[in-house]
Amino acid sequence: MKKCNKIISIIFAIFCIISISSSAFADSIHVLKENPPNNTFTGDFEISGANPPGRNADIHNLSLSPYNYQAKNMGYRLYTSKWLKGASSIKITVRNWKLLEFHGGKSNQLDLIVYNSSKKPIKSKTITINGTSASTTISGLPSSSKYYICFQVPTNGNRYSYNGTISKNN
Repeated sequence: MKKCNKIISIIFAIFCIISISSSAFADSIHVLKENPPNNTFTGDFEISGANPPGRNADIHNLSLSPYNYQAKNMGYRLYTSKWLKGASSIKITVRNWKLLEFHGGKSNQLDLIVYNSSKKPIKSKTITINGTSASTTISGLPSSSKYYICFQVPTNGNRYSYNGTISKNN
């Protein structure tokens, strides 16, 4: 009986260690948060992530409302979770840029890459964040076709948080 209790205790301890380790690992790979932190930005946030939108993902019409996003702990790439359409010229605004971890290299550069429905890059722009915010416009997009945006930082191990909007540029 003692041997059985000892084995059960060991198995339970291993299970606890694996659970804690996997929770810590999962926390490190989540790049986005659905709800904004208090007093930072208000609005309806879209869930985005480490993968581009799938073929059957929802479409957000920028002619009706802006697409709001938030990156909680970004390390390399982030995509809009929905396809975008309804604007041939868009304004991308980045707010509350914060360096969470610094490992070297550039810490204020963000590449914005627009992909078409065939998942081919059609436009790109690099912006420099001065202070905590920046914005830019990208024109010449297919307003009646769907596309998505990739946010990308240099691969230097740095981690960031920020939020912002993608809106139709009038």
